[in-house]
Amino acid sequence: MPDPAGLLEVWRHEASRLLMVVATFQDHDLPYRPHSGARSVGEVCGYLGSSYDLTRHWLLHDIAAPASGSSRVRSIHDALTRLTDGQYALFEVLSGLAPERFFDVIAPFGVPEHRGVMALGMFKHELHYRGELYALARVCHHEPPDLYA
Repeated sequence: MPDPAGLLEVWRHEASRLLMVVATFQDHDLPYRPHSGARSVGEVCGYLGSSYDLTRHWLLHDIAAPASGSSRVRSIHDALTRLTDGQYALFEVLSGLAPERFFDVIAPFGVPEHRGVMALGMFKHELHYRGELYALARVCHHEPPDLYA
């Protein structure tokens, strides 16, 4: 199981790569969706911002998170600000979290799991959506940055 400091180190390293991919887009790309059932570029960015809020909440609390506000982003600048602020707030919580708290069993999605396993799952969740944004950038005729250069 990961520890808060180890997960924080890896997540900080990868977080900047998400911002680089989002910065590839232009405002007119935000409504683009590959098909009618898919999230748009703007919706994916907003969803990731909301995911930071949710993760931060259940790292601190054992109760369900309150309903979140709007996850809509209106510009790439707005998306970058929201993601940066969300990352900063989440990383502050991770940096202050006692390692033994990672062993607490919680069930934010209805399935009991260790807090650390859930946190690692949310990190992997971010990586998945970063990959989706990377592919969408190419479809929108942008050259996304090399992620592992």
